[in-house]
Amino acid sequence: MVAFFIVTIFIVNISLWVVLIVKFKRLFSTDDIISSTRAELTKMLADVNRNTDRDLMLMEDKIKELKAVIAEADRHLSVAKK
Repeated sequence: MVAFFIVTIFIVNISLWVVLIVKFKRLFSTDDIISSTRAELTKMLADVNRNTDRDLMLMEDKIKELKAVIAEADRHLSVAKK
C-alpha cells in the first residue's frame, strides 16, 4: 500500500513538472516576442512609407507651383523689358 502511494506521488510529481516546464517555455518564449516585434516594425515601416510618399507628393506639387510662378514671373519680365 505504501509503495503504491509513493509511486502515485512520484508519477504526479513528474507529470506536474512536465506541465510546469511546458507552461514556462510558452510563457517566456522568445518566438512570441520576436513575432510581435516584427509585426510592430512592419506597421511602423508601412507608416513611414505612407508618410514619405505623401511628403514626396506634396514636394512635387510645390515644385510644379514654383515652376508655374517662375514662368509667370519670366513672362512679366519679358513684357516689362519691351
